[in-house]
Amino acid sequence: NVNILAPGECVEVIYGLLARRRGHILADTPLAGTPLYSLQALLPLLDSPGFEVDLRSMTAGAAMPHSTFSHWQAIPGDPLDVSIRAALLEPATPPALARDCLLKMRRRRGIGEDVKLDKYFDPEIMDLLMKQ
Repeated sequence: NVNILAPGECVEVIYGLLARRRGHILADTPLAGTPLYSLQALLPLLDSPGFEVDLRSMTAGAAMPHSTFSHWQAIPGDPLDVSIRAALLEPATPPALARDCLLKMRRRRGIGEDVKLDKYFDPEIMDLLMKQ
């Protein structure tokens, strides 16, 4: 959950920035007697790193964000689908989001991109999983 306090002329810029980061505006209300607007938005945690820096640079420091955790939601897609390739500087489509998240996290931590379930399960359990 992101609460942003900004002048009216910055609101359009904030809408664009949130749209690029898969954010959703919940409320956009002017504050009575001031030139300021209060925006409430949802911003996925995966897309939040660097948001404050981008917001301040795009609004020349006029917008003031305040972020809090509000809820969680499962990431769409299959993280083990090896047919999906992660694009480096492009946002992932919803079916590829889980795989993209897994690959980028493993790269960031220096772990190999190859995920093998048999490393974590006994052979009997793997046979049961493969039959399903």
